[in-house]
Amino acid sequence: MDESTIKEHMESLSNIQTFMIHLYRSETGREIALRGRLDVTIGGAVVVTSGLVPLAFSSPDASHIILLANGLLLAIFLLVEARRFQIHEMIMKRVRTIERNYIAPLINQIALEPKAMQYRPHVDLTLVDNLFHYEAPISRFQAAVLRLRSIYIYLFGIVYVVWLQKILFDRTDQPLLDHINQQAVIGSISGTIVFFVVIALMLTALILVD
Repeated sequence: MDESTIKEHMESLSNIQTFMIHLYRSETGREIALRGRLDVTIGGAVVVTSGLVPLAFSSPDASHIILLANGLLLAIFLLVEARRFQIHEMIMKRVRTIERNYIAPLINQIALEPKAMQYRPHVDLTLVDNLFHYEAPISRFQAAVLRLRSIYIYLFGIVYVVWLQKILFDRTDQPLLDHINQQAVIGSISGTIVFFVVIALMLTALILVD
């Protein structure tokens, strides 16, 4: 190998290292930004819940529909956050791939290979494929379940318990099902149907996070 070839090879390695450094910085920046967006969504869900729950008990005439609307808004927040979390997981996987397959071996070589690694810094083909096809490592459904398990199940639980209290509040000697049918009614939909639909949805959420 002549001197010019060696020089070109070294310049090529330097360019690759510079590119990988900038790629790593950009991806870590995106990961931090996406984490911030997740926090904003969670904050919005908490603010909505903390605002509507007291409103439902602000007056005896306040409708239980306020709490059902709260649950619907939480579901919308969950769907939005699932999409954001899906992208966050993809970016985080890219960052970890670069750290594991390039940065760690490179630092190890600089330290005269104290870990005796059997591989050299390289770009993982899964990273190349992900950059081409932009595919997340988890599905939207999996992302929704993970976020539900993380915090939203507790918010749904709070709304559900408060809704039950609202429905069963001031029950007299009236039979339970008659009382529920009267208190949980929504327009032309009987209270009994509404009651059991809400119970089914909450049980489904509990099964998903189990």
